[in-house]
Amino acid sequence: MIARLVQSRLLRLFSGTVIDQAMLSAVNFLVGLLLIRYTTDADYASYVLVQTAVMLLVSLQGAWIGGPLAVLAPQLPARERRAMISTAYFGQRRQGRWLLLVCAVSALGLSLSGDIGGIGVTIFAAGSLAGWASMEREFLRTVLLIDARAPTLLLVDGLYVLVLAGGVVLAILSPTAAATLAVLAIAIASMAAARLTRRIVTREPTWDRRDNRSLWKQLRPLGGWAIAGVVVYWSFSQGYNYLLVLMLDVGAVAAVAATRLLLMPVNLLTVGVKNLLVPTVAGWLAEFGLPTVMRRLGLFSAVMFVLASLYCGVLWLLRDWITGTLLGKQIPDRDTLLLLWTVIYLVCLVRDIWQSALLVRKRFRSLARFTAVNAVLSLVAIVIGLKLYGAPGALLGLAAGEVMYTVAVFFMLRQELHRV
Repeated sequence: MIARLVQSRLLRLFSGTVIDQAMLSAVNFLVGLLLIRYTTDADYASYVLVQTAVMLLVSLQGAWIGGPLAVLAPQLPARERRAMISTAYFGQRRQGRWLLLVCAVSALGLSLSGDIGGIGVTIFAAGSLAGWASMEREFLRTVLLIDARAPTLLLVDGLYVLVLAGGVVLAILSPTAAATLAVLAIAIASMAAARLTRRIVTREPTWDRRDNRSLWKQLRPLGGWAIAGVVVYWSFSQGYNYLLVLMLDVGAVAAVAATRLLLMPVNLLTVGVKNLLVPTVAGWLAEFGLPTVMRRLGLFSAVMFVLASLYCGVLWLLRDWITGTLLGKQIPDRDTLLLLWTVIYLVCLVRDIWQSALLVRKRFRSLARFTAVNAVLSLVAIVIGLKLYGAPGALLGLAAGEVMYTVAVFFMLRQELHRV
């Protein structure tokens, strides 16, 4: 099985995806490093909070369209697959424009009401644009992953990296508007990458602009439950940032985000593997069946866990130099925060690999239900942890939530095997 896996489409795709994720990881680390070193904690915390909101928008679109599409499209013949993808693309563009309009009206309302200052309004407006542009970019990245076009993915993400890095360098040269300009850099970089990707993929002769209503009927049962799961999961996996602001201060957000930044390569590896595996596992399931899928996922998760653990070990040994010299910051509770983030990301990496089998088995409803129960318990644990231990307590609650969710995933996988 190992020999077959070495020669498989997955390994070829994965090699390109590793390079791609390493590139994205590097630019995100560079952006975080520059903002930590050369801006205030308030600017960096504002950037983190907006970035968290953008991630929610991207995740919602992925749940509503991208995820179900990655499950359904690989099982279709080439022409039908392209028609499904193109219909979904133009549909999500219309939805994105409506969202952008709502955000523009909201920004105008905030400006007129005077509830937040001028800087807050500009950050909100820049974040709205970044969210809209990121949604289109991520959808088109999903298309490239479905089509197994790793070289093209490297090209468009390379453009994104260059524009984003250049934009953030300019942002730190303007300390009075650093947060706004950094968020705006995300928007411009995403728009540039999306435009290039669109020009490449829409040249296909089977790219269809017609609105196929039957597509939405296929996506709706999967996407509806997936959205519910994403919102609930985000409430504790990312929403802790807002609890930190409410219960502590922006300094706590900056400290937690700074230590999280050091684990960014593991985080982006998790995201890249998850995006790659869903369409690949869908093809495996159609061709080989669930038992073979489970064996392959077991081997793959073991390899990924070892690689991620090696990185975490090196990071721990170099932590004094990284935080003191590279970041130039003294981070409160650094070692505790770093250890907790390590546990969280290793659990998430393994869990998300195995969860791909549940996604292609269309267990969206069950995942949403488990996530809802888990989110309530996790949020309670985060609040209690914040009151008892401060910022590390938030990560204790988050770690508890991720472990509980992982147990639920393996429980559902066991159920699926018994049904085969």
